[in-house]
Amino acid sequence: MIELLVFTVFLLLAILVTFFAMYQLALACSYFIVREQPSPPMAPQKRFAVIIPAHNEESMIGAALESWARVDYPPDLFSVHVIADNCTDRTAEVVLARGGSCLERQDPDRQGKGYALAWALETITLDPYDAIVIVDADTAVCPDFLLAMNTRLVGGAKVIQGFDGILNPDESLLTRLMHITNIMKNLLFNHAKSKVGLSVQLMGTGMCFDRAVLQKLGWNAFSIGEDGEQFSYLAEAGVRVEFEPRAIVYAHEASSFDQAYTQRIRWSSGRMQLVGLGLRLLGRGIRRRDLHLIDAALTFLIPSYVQLGNVTILACCLTLFVTVPGRDVLLPWFSALLAAQALYFFMGLGMSGLSTKSLSSLSLVPVFLVWKMGVDLIAILHLNRSVWVRTARLSSREKRSGLSTIPR
Repeated sequence: MIELLVFTVFLLLAILVTFFAMYQLALACSYFIVREQPSPPMAPQKRFAVIIPAHNEESMIGAALESWARVDYPPDLFSVHVIADNCTDRTAEVVLARGGSCLERQDPDRQGKGYALAWALETITLDPYDAIVIVDADTAVCPDFLLAMNTRLVGGAKVIQGFDGILNPDESLLTRLMHITNIMKNLLFNHAKSKVGLSVQLMGTGMCFDRAVLQKLGWNAFSIGEDGEQFSYLAEAGVRVEFEPRAIVYAHEASSFDQAYTQRIRWSSGRMQLVGLGLRLLGRGIRRRDLHLIDAALTFLIPSYVQLGNVTILACCLTLFVTVPGRDVLLPWFSALLAAQALYFFMGLGMSGLSTKSLSSLSLVPVFLVWKMGVDLIAILHLNRSVWVRTARLSSREKRSGLSTIPR
């Protein structure tokens, strides 16, 4: 009886991992197969309100504002608003010294990016604008960001997610490895979904909303994973999120495990918090027989490729070194799944450029997998947290230098 139960558990795990891995691989293949006719650039006509939520970002916000000053778009068609949210530093002073618009907010009972955004959207008069762009305070945008968003809006898009790029891909082995996974996330997953007509999950920065959408639905996402939560409300309302690879927003990737730790804990716990939303969407999608809603639900239910890889490796090790019922079937099955996931990774590696630097990052893969497993386990203890925790940074001098040099 126990042997049958163990075999059943491993069989169900193999089926789930197979579905998740094939879903990711099918999307990756569709990226290369499905051709997308890029929209010709449209003359600037849409008016943008750019909102930058900032929590103790005095060392970063100046460079971010410099980036927006270099955007190739008529200055009278966009304005930038910084939210100095529960700041205890000079963020607001830096913004005001540069002549920027700064909204100062102090509300210790409602801390977090979601609360800051909801407050700003109620505070700013949105009627003069056609669309609202949201970017993080530690980012910089490419000069063509608003032109690309303008073209998509003119073409009928209601919500657009831009390309979430890395500014320092060659800084360390970790940033080189993250550059590969960044390509996988942006192109092999998000862009692929957009190509086949599926909705793309919001990524927290580089997001553009048609004003009417936000005025109708509001901003009601206050968890750590506020972007994913807002995406679920859009999905339920039938609003599709499209992907625009030409609208690039750059951020510094953490160059060491110490710097990445707090950020990854927040991201991982945020994903876990949203599993319930995914189950709710899945149930409604099945009842309505709505494929788009079911796919939106899968965004919350599918583990990240790193989590999926760790689960598959553990399953392979258990079936290899422990006497598990059905081992003759399970071991080759999990081995094939591991090979499929390796193929997915190497597709991302190939797209990132087969340079000596990118290949050298492969030496960090085993360490990263173990570290990420620890992060995911610790993240379980942070599931009820929603406080806006600032990620460790490089020195302000290094940051200002990096953000002021944006690839064109």
